[in-house]
Amino acid sequence: MFHSLQTYMKLKEPVTVIYIGKNEEITERTIIVKSVSPGMIRAFCLKRQEIRTFRIDRILAAVPARKRRSYGRIS
Repeated sequence: MFHSLQTYMKLKEPVTVIYIGKNEEITERTIIVKSVSPGMIRAFCLKRQEIRTFRIDRILAAVPARKRRSYGRIS
């Protein structure tokens, strides 16, 4: 996971993570990774619109964020 997060940081692309919060609630967040250190990442959270700190051991999955596409009107 550590190396994947470093790659996302270098690409400066949004990543969607499945995360276990402090209250043990599982959440999905789309973030832009700003720094990676052993055990922690700092990232801009698109949901909260602020820099947040995430524990790597609480990240269950990390995948490139899906880009929304407009397909126009479907008849």
